[in-house]
Amino acid sequence: METTSSSDAQAKLQQSIAALQKTGKLDKPLIGWWNDAALPPLYTLAGNTLDPLSIKFLLYHLSKMKRDIPDEAKLVLDQIDKSKSVDFVLKVLELFVQNGSNNKEKYCLILVSQLGNESILPIVKKQITDWIERYMRLQLAITALDIFTTWGTPKSYRTIYEFAKKYKTKKRNVGTAASAIIRRSAEKQGLTEEQFTDRLMPDFGFEGSFRYFEVEGQTYRAYIDMNFKLAYQNEEGKPLKSFPKNTPKELQSEFKDINKEIKGITQMQNSRLTNEMILQTKRTATTWSDLFQGNPILFTYAMRLAWGEYDANNLLKQTFVCQEDGSLLNAQEEEIVLDESSFVGLVHPILLEEEILQHWKQKFYESDLTQPFAQLHRPLIRVPEELKTQRMDTSFQGKKVNGYQIFGLEKTGWARGSVGDGGSISSYQRSFAELETTAVIETEGIGIGYYSNPEAALGKVYFVRTRFAPVWEIYDEKDIRLIPFEKVPATIYSEVMSDLQRLGNT
Repeated sequence: METTSSSDAQAKLQQSIAALQKTGKLDKPLIGWWNDAALPPLYTLAGNTLDPLSIKFLLYHLSKMKRDIPDEAKLVLDQIDKSKSVDFVLKVLELFVQNGSNNKEKYCLILVSQLGNESILPIVKKQITDWIERYMRLQLAITALDIFTTWGTPKSYRTIYEFAKKYKTKKRNVGTAASAIIRRSAEKQGLTEEQFTDRLMPDFGFEGSFRYFEVEGQTYRAYIDMNFKLAYQNEEGKPLKSFPKNTPKELQSEFKDINKEIKGITQMQNSRLTNEMILQTKRTATTWSDLFQGNPILFTYAMRLAWGEYDANNLLKQTFVCQEDGSLLNAQEEEIVLDESSFVGLVHPILLEEEILQHWKQKFYESDLTQPFAQLHRPLIRVPEELKTQRMDTSFQGKKVNGYQIFGLEKTGWARGSVGDGGSISSYQRSFAELETTAVIETEGIGIGYYSNPEAALGKVYFVRTRFAPVWEIYDEKDIRLIPFEKVPATIYSEVMSDLQRLGNT
């Protein structure tokens, strides 16, 4: 039975539709390809089929939308049963794409955001990727990212994060827009970006390290193994080759979906944690424990990486690893308990004493543990003594490389600097904005559209404060924008020079 407020809303909607009809604005089709008969029906919360005129009224007001959903559009949206609208929005999206994805009709994407849900996320994600990669419809792709924001689920925000990282250097407009969405969403919740992103991690219904389930009266446990895949064991802890025979098909399907999602999450986390290691990001000991010992995916990371406990002054107190039972062992093989006032972060090998570094390398080797990304076995490059007070390094100047090799820097986070006459690119730059540092390598003989030049060459290397980037070539070593090499964070210097040495040696 309809409530009074529902009846009032319907009456108000009908009055609004009648008023707009009198103006003649609903007489002509708004979208040439729109065919009500070809679209699956929409249903109201009362179980009735939504009439075509109400849909047309909704489209009209969405087409006039500036920033927020108009109140008139909400009159219709609030009456729709969104649990039954997925087929409708999928068909709308399909027709929108088939008919050229016209910018004037992009308000159709608002329908997808308002009436769709996470179940169609892979389809929407693929379509946005096509707009970026195949059709160079970057602005349309940016607009479509708001679909995920509207859904507001951890999975949809993780998708935005993926776009932010994937397009950090190439097609930067997309990456910048995606990053801005994450930043604004964090601010709305009073969180830092790190805290917000931490909360996007799913637990898949696990209790601690396990997901318990029953098959034919027997209890089994699913867990995430060292290869970031679901594994299973019986109640006595005996490993199984896969989920038990006669596991319900619905649960089998769920486990398969979880494995697919884990794969995407690990790609995101590998990139994120590598960046945290370089930037020396820290969490409070309590936050670290809750996150890395409490989440089934991050617990696997906890066991496969080396960590540092730091005091309030950012001084390293000790290094440690996490054991399979959750206990923490320091370099002396002693079990430790983290001080609540401490902070925890990934250790970068450039900051470790050689004896400690070799200990952890040996420890991981003996435990037959492969790290999810290169942590302890990274190339380590320190500032040469003669360069410490200098601000420019000319050791790469004149080094001949293939233009495609320089272009390949974009895979490791570098971006083109300013573009000059004829599309020439005078430098590549890698920003570490969190530490207010940007690395610059000057380039010659490379430009947009002619990367294949076998006679391309490298130039001077220097670091500037990020607020001054991107920069044109700097000729004077006394330029105030330059950072003396001894003032460049050791992790950043090592990573940048490792990139450039690989470039020079290939």
